[in-house]
Amino acid sequence: MRIFFISLAIFLFTFTSCKKNESYKTEVFLNNSSKLKVEEIKKNFGVGVVNSDRLRLRSLNDLHSKTLRYLDKGAIVTILAKDNNRVRIDEIEDYWYNVEYEGIKGWIFGYYADIYSSLEDAKYGSSKYLNDNPADKFTQTSSGYYEDAINKNLFFLLNGKIYQVIDGKKGNAKFIKTQTGLKVINFFFNETADKIYYIASPLKSSNDYGNLYLYDISSDENRVIHKSVYALSINSKDHRSIILTSKKDKSKTFWVLKYFDMKNFETIGDILFLPKADPPLEDATDDIFSLTLKRELGSLVYLEWDRKKNFLYFKPPEENQTYLISLSNNDSIKIDLEKRNTFDIDSSRYLAINSEEDGWGKNLYIITMKDRISGIEKEIIRSELYPINFCMSPRQIYIAISMISMKEVINGCFPSSIYVLSLSTYSLAPISTDGNSYQPKWSPTLLK
Repeated sequence: MRIFFISLAIFLFTFTSCKKNESYKTEVFLNNSSKLKVEEIKKNFGVGVVNSDRLRLRSLNDLHSKTLRYLDKGAIVTILAKDNNRVRIDEIEDYWYNVEYEGIKGWIFGYYADIYSSLEDAKYGSSKYLNDNPADKFTQTSSGYYEDAINKNLFFLLNGKIYQVIDGKKGNAKFIKTQTGLKVINFFFNETADKIYYIASPLKSSNDYGNLYLYDISSDENRVIHKSVYALSINSKDHRSIILTSKKDKSKTFWVLKYFDMKNFETIGDILFLPKADPPLEDATDDIFSLTLKRELGSLVYLEWDRKKNFLYFKPPEENQTYLISLSNNDSIKIDLEKRNTFDIDSSRYLAINSEEDGWGKNLYIITMKDRISGIEKEIIRSELYPINFCMSPRQIYIAISMISMKEVINGCFPSSIYVLSLSTYSLAPISTDGNSYQPKWSPTLLK
């Protein structure tokens, strides 16, 4: 009997250890070394307005260099040059600027100055600081809260799995236990963070579609809710969403847009039927959906539902071309929309993406934060990586950015890495930089 209990104890210990190991295997350490090679092009940087009291004008671009004088908040300086290297000081990140003030030339740290392209805008910005109106200042929050907002709230795709960031600084993440034997093509949140919808196909399949699954985090269960789905646009208000699927009728295949009830998981009705071309697609000029689905992984959303106007936007790879489908009468028209190189942060601030060539003909991409009202311009980064996808966090704290290298194509896609931009410190932190990370998305509610 004693031998029996000893054997039972060993079995229970082994079983418990296996369960712990199995749970641990869901956690991984990401490659989060920065791939950004910061580049510089000499140019006229305009004027700056000091936004901090008693800012030191230093003799060199170094915190320990001699202080030439102090600058008051609202002081206007002429920017002569900008240092090549972007520097992090504590939790903030910016460039050193070589400036001139009242005949004295020195260096200031860019975080403490608002940059303008015109003197008139700078004078207006200066007057706000001189009036000392608190409503005109950017709100800043402690870095600890910002880290909490990233951890557990940022999700992305990595090698066909959904990953959740656990500790952004340490590079610790865990993958969501989606259906085994499948690769995730895309994933979505509804109104709650405990349910994740995702489209997945078999690992060895080259299909750009799959079955639509629901993963319930609380019960750790997966279930199929619709088969053969190419795209999804979720409406969390009335649970009525739109899915794109296909249907074969005799010898012809059609694209089908459907209303789908995300609460009861049933089709409400068909919206539109369009011809679906067979491969190859080079001559399929009328097959707008097939052309659109060939876009690079991680690019901007190609199926967007404008619920106010009751239109569905569907965008092929040609950036100036968009299809507009009316959900009222099922009419579809092709329109030309210029490619937007901006991302709106709020009603006044936005990110602008521009490109320039250096002296060797190499393309550099510049992300600049601008303010439509005040005219403030703050350069975030310039590098060889192209920012392709922006996703705003809850409460407008962070922006997750997919940045791709266009030097090579791997498995039909440009290598992509994920960075996070802090709207408080302007720092750009690497999250996953192995080249296989796409589609960053935030949970709809902040998780603790």
